[in-house]
Amino acid sequence: MICFKDMSFCSAKCSNQDCFRQFTTKEREEAIKWWGNENAPVAFMDFSSGCPKYIPMENDNEIL
Repeated sequence: MICFKDMSFCSAKCSNQDCFRQFTTKEREEAIKWWGNENAPVAFMDFSSGCPKYIPMENDNEIL
């Protein structure tokens, strides 16, 4: 299966802005450009369990 950057991005609600698995607005824009529309295949997985760099968000409204 083909997916954006051939990797899984983390789906956990995490405040760590330095994480390479975070799917940011920039990543979303790159995926759309790569695929040609908003239906780009992007793989997500929750990596929070056991991740030493996981920082839980204080609230669901926190902006990354």
